[in-house]
Amino acid sequence: MSLNEQLHDVVRNVPYNNVQALYELNGHMSPAMYGGSCLFQLKELKKKIEENGGSVRYLNATEGSLHHVAIASDNGDQFLLDPSRRQQYAIPISQALKEHQIMDVPAYPKNDKYSTVLRVTPTGPRTFKESLVLQYPDGRDEQEVAREQFAINKLTDELPDAEYDVQTTRNDKRLLVYAVFGENVLSVGMQPNGTMFAQKQGEAKLREAKKKEEFDEIFRNVAEKCQVEPRELRAYLDCAREYLKNLLE
Repeated sequence: MSLNEQLHDVVRNVPYNNVQALYELNGHMSPAMYGGSCLFQLKELKKKIEENGGSVRYLNATEGSLHHVAIASDNGDQFLLDPSRRQQYAIPISQALKEHQIMDVPAYPKNDKYSTVLRVTPTGPRTFKESLVLQYPDGRDEQEVAREQFAINKLTDELPDAEYDVQTTRNDKRLLVYAVFGENVLSVGMQPNGTMFAQKQGEAKLREAKKKEEFDEIFRNVAEKCQVEPRELRAYLDCAREYLKNLLE
């Protein structure tokens, strides 16, 4: 299995959520089928790559960011892997830095409103910016929706624990589960007051009480990606809601 195939497997089949760390911080295991944070996805990807004879280390963004990526080594070259940004192909980061070359790869979602790319922009001999960029078919200026700074000489073999990881949940102030479905990114979530919502990325959030049919379809699709029934996904979120309320107090 190639590096791109291993990346593709995690991006499409390991959901992202900000709930897993809450469970672990409260002494419970979060079932693996619900996925986990960017750290969880990186661990899953590392496991696959190492099972296929590859080698992976981690890189934490600079400037106080919580975000992490993986750097895989293959025949002396290094490749940037960031499954939580839903990239479709590995980025040859050693080549980008050596040639001081901006590199784009497609990412999910892609819809009739915009395409998504993950971009690496070298900022020095050993530093680069990673950004998630929306590109519009009508010629509008592209939009950078996320960016992080990295230094390639800061590689590590360890990832932080749940206490660190749960800071993302605290910043979000709600529970979220994302999954790639077709070329779309679907999400479901729960507010601390128990209000449920569902969303196809790029479109407005749907409240369960207002557009139930559309809400139910997204909820079913995300539950399918988690390999559970919708009621089980709802229970997974509902159980974590008390943990979230305590976290935000």
